[in-house]
Amino acid sequence: MLLFSKKFALVLMLVLCGCSSVKVTQEKHFSVATKKKNHQVEETNYHKGKYYNYLMAQQYRRSGTLTHAIQSLKKAIAFDATSVFLKRELARCYIDQNENEMALQTIEAAIRTNPNDIETIIYYARILESMDRMEDAKKAYYDIIAIDPKQEEILLRLGHYHMEAKEYSAAQKIYTMLIEHFPHSYVGQFFLGKIYAIQGEFEMAEAKFKKTLTLAPGLEEPKIELIAIYKEQGEKEKIISLYQDILKTNSDNIHMAFELALFYAQENMLKDAVRLLEQLGERSLHDRAVVRAIVQKYIEKKRYDDAIILLKGMLQGAPENDELLYVAGVAHDEKGEKQRAVEFFEKVDPDSQFHVSAVIQTALIYQEKGDVETAISLISSLIDKIPDNPDFYLYLGSFYEQIEDTDRAIEAFQKGLGFNSQHIGILFRVGVVYDKIGDKDASIEQMKKIIAIDPHHTNALNYLGYTYADMGINLDEAERLITAALKNRPDDGYITDSLGWVYYQKGQIEKALVFLKKAVALMPEDPIILEHLGDAYLALGKTENALQYYKKALSLKGDDTAQLEKKIKSLITKGNK
Repeated sequence: MLLFSKKFALVLMLVLCGCSSVKVTQEKHFSVATKKKNHQVEETNYHKGKYYNYLMAQQYRRSGTLTHAIQSLKKAIAFDATSVFLKRELARCYIDQNENEMALQTIEAAIRTNPNDIETIIYYARILESMDRMEDAKKAYYDIIAIDPKQEEILLRLGHYHMEAKEYSAAQKIYTMLIEHFPHSYVGQFFLGKIYAIQGEFEMAEAKFKKTLTLAPGLEEPKIELIAIYKEQGEKEKIISLYQDILKTNSDNIHMAFELALFYAQENMLKDAVRLLEQLGERSLHDRAVVRAIVQKYIEKKRYDDAIILLKGMLQGAPENDELLYVAGVAHDEKGEKQRAVEFFEKVDPDSQFHVSAVIQTALIYQEKGDVETAISLISSLIDKIPDNPDFYLYLGSFYEQIEDTDRAIEAFQKGLGFNSQHIGILFRVGVVYDKIGDKDASIEQMKKIIAIDPHHTNALNYLGYTYADMGINLDEAERLITAALKNRPDDGYITDSLGWVYYQKGQIEKALVFLKKAVALMPEDPIILEHLGDAYLALGKTENALQYYKKALSLKGDDTAQLEKKIKSLITKGNK
């Protein structure tokens, strides 16, 4: 046996211990390195998962496959639930897919993640606006300015909301805040001026409008507002100066030129008015916008006296302008000055593009006056010159229809259909004439033709449905037709009556009563509708109500009263027994 010295044993022990120490140290370093490596892998996977899925979502969105884009964004959010940006992107995808509620829920989750993220709250408000939740949107905008009062666009939006709702006190606070933070905001200054003007504080309003003009000298709106203030105060010279300033800057502003001319006329400054209007008359010869402006601003808005003043002055500058002559005729016609209208229509040159319209308007005036023969003569003269226009035959047939010359009416209508077999206006009148002469089958066929051409023709739907109802036939079809017509014109008294009459014929009297009462509310002076309501009350045994409406119908019915008189007499007789 080999014996080791103590010294060697000690050395051996030290070596062995040293080896053990080295091994432990190496294992410790290996463990730390491994953990670090694993963390880096997790970090890489985290970023790869988040950004990879986001990029995939963008690609899907660009290709229009929104469902896949939504799925990818949800995966990205799973990697980073605190990302407000990803949630906004997901909400946008929901909006693109018309899933507003899901978008709203997603944005609300984003706000909970970061309640002070302004961009997210703005997007939230926009979604609310798209859902017509304007009060909630307004609250969201107030939340934004509570976080940051220097959000100019948000202040402008809130101001607009309050002005639209006529909440002037709230609007004033917002616009005041706006100009405190943005003193050069001419919009804020302008709307503060508007609010002061509405409140009758004209001095303050004037100051604000003038301030607006110092910030934005080219604006016309503050000048127009100042004109309104000066009119209240009777500041004639200031008014004229502002009008002239607007026209000097923008000579194409026809409306301001008209308003200045009217102001001159109002102030008996007739030479100035005539001079300006003569210039506008000459301009109208080559600029159609001039006359169009009169139609839009004065005739369509029923400012007939103003229109006539303007047209009279313009005709001094362009006495042979057929468009001016025609529009002057229209203005007098709308005002009720029929003979004066005819005088202008008759001045329109036969070779003018306005001649046909002038003749038709004149014919309609004669028809309205009861001189149908002259109306027929005028339309016949047009047919002699232009024999292939079906519209002329529509007028001609209608005039014959009015004087109950049904043969000539049908003849005229048939000639018109020879030029256009699908002329709905003529087809409808033919159907009405057939009905008047008692040929229900022919009338029904005409209405069917119209509906085949235009399934949404309200008058034909109602006429055919009411014809069925009145005959007591095809009542389900009648209900379908009239219901379709009523969808097109829900507040039409005649169509409402038709539907009520269908239910009456079906024996559904309570239901009929609902529609017939509404029809009477819409058309309280129509004797047939009143009689129908009386019939419904009678069917329910409410004789007093029935008698009331029968009597009112009789007072309004011009002719063919025998049946109504018989109903009234029968009820009175029963009541006396």
